[in-house]
Amino acid sequence: MRNDKVTGRRSVFISSKATISPNSLIAPSVQIYGPAIISPHVIIDSNVIIGYPSPVEQSYLKSHLYGLDSVESAAYEELLDSFVSAETVIEKGVVIRAGTVIYSGSYINEKADLAHNIVIRENCKVGRDTNVITGAQVMASVQIGHGCRIAGTLCNRTRVGNCTSMLGHAMHRYKVGVPGHTEPSPKIGNGVVVGREAAIIGDIELGNFSIVGAGAVVTKSVPPYTIWMGNPAVQVGIRNLEECQELKRKVKSYEGR
Repeated sequence: MRNDKVTGRRSVFISSKATISPNSLIAPSVQIYGPAIISPHVIIDSNVIIGYPSPVEQSYLKSHLYGLDSVESAAYEELLDSFVSAETVIEKGVVIRAGTVIYSGSYINEKADLAHNIVIRENCKVGRDTNVITGAQVMASVQIGHGCRIAGTLCNRTRVGNCTSMLGHAMHRYKVGVPGHTEPSPKIGNGVVVGREAAIIGDIELGNFSIVGAGAVVTKSVPPYTIWMGNPAVQVGIRNLEECQELKRKVKSYEGR
């Protein structure tokens, strides 16, 4: 479906393959591709793209274009849509603000809150009640738990537990530097706090309820409940276990969801 307003080109494109709840609110200039499922009580702000084709789907599109002499611009959305096959799911109560792009195959759980200008790549999962903060980049096949706060960049295949505040960057070591090479990714446990602009690098794990200070650079695994700061990061303390009890109860409440 495509609508052009008389007052200017504010176009809404919704794939014929998509399932859209009538109880959701969709602003002008939204594009929804492929077999997307938009559940009840979802709010989608302007200039949001849902189900954008993954690199694999784009490769099929490129192969198709090589066989064409010309492409009509009016058919752009329809052509793009025809190559999107992965299902993108937006569960009930999700809010998606202006400028956010969600690639195909991703799953956004109930009551997640996505701020402005976020990119969520293909085959990601964002947990229930999770807030993704303005400008975050969530790369391919990332798994984010429930009740989290996410900012910065999460490299491909990063794993984040429940009730974690990940405000820094998870990244590969890039030992090889060849595009397409698969490298191990960080694993971040439950109830972890990672401060702004901290770097979590390589095949390491941050133990449950650990803390990494702002700007720290972590290149080795961190035990549970420990506190780390600096570049390179060093342990500077142990978290107060009594102060973690409420957070532990919250983590437990999400188990099995």
